Amino acid sequence: NFKFPAPQAKFFKNSDSDNDCDTSNHQTSAQLSTGSQHQKTPKQKLPLPNELLERFQAPNQVMDNPNEHGGRIRSFPHQRNSWATLVYIPLQTNLARLYAMLKEELNSVGISVEVIPEPHLSLSKTLVIPYHWIDTLVETLGNNLRHLNRLTIKFNSIEIFCNEEKTRSFIALGANSCKTSLTSIVQAVDKSAQEFKLPTYYEEPNFHASIAWCLQDKTATLKPLLTKLDNIFTQFKLTSDESFHVVTHIHMKTGNKFYSFPLT
Repeated sequence: NFKFPAPQAKFFKNSDSDNDCDTSNHQTSAQLSTGSQHQKTPKQKLPLPNELLERFQAPNQVMDNPNEHGGRIRSFPHQRNSWATLVYIPLQTNLARLYAMLKEELNSVGISVEVIPEPHLSLSKTLVIPYHWIDTLVETLGNNLRHLNRLTIKFNSIEIFCNEEKTRSFIALGANSCKTSLTSIVQAVDKSAQEFKLPTYYEEPNFHASIAWCLQDKTATLKPLLTKLDNIFTQFKLTSDESFHVVTHIHMKTGNKFYSFPLT
């Protein structure tokens, strides 16, 4: 799942010399000219500060602490000059009441979930590109999307997913009722990705917008609850028009940069 917006990563430079930082312990002995030899007690070196140790990490390595973002683990490590990129449709809908209804049901069976504050429907995998590709990719994507028509997404079900790394599970709104229109957009995005030899989207995409998540693979626990969760969503739809979403633009996020492509 993709975070919006993502903070810029902090990189640390590594020295080219292997001798700049040596934290191993060395024992030394001294001979005293007193007629007998005495071995001097080895001096214990003080540990280096963390700030100094971090400076001598591998060149492209960035420290990542899952505790700083709810226990979530990166799908891929930070690398110098690599920009995580996603093509998506943001949902400009108010789902607070639906989320509260779902959370109440899940809490009653001992499952704790976190809300996704800016839900979106993905149209690409997370792509990793160098900075100097950004402008060309934006131009290519715009050219491939400009002939596509606006559409209305109708969310018709609650679905459960787990990410490929099995580190998080998601509760999502299914959007396969407009699969034909969304597939046309994905084909345009895939065409752009192929020009840069980037991964294309899934062959049989299951279009959805995740609205909540929990740590680890909880699909075996969540899927038996689908009927109850679907009933809650049905109640929500009867009193709200937030299950529909009009799409006039396709969006792309790369690092901390955002781009928007109008549909006709």
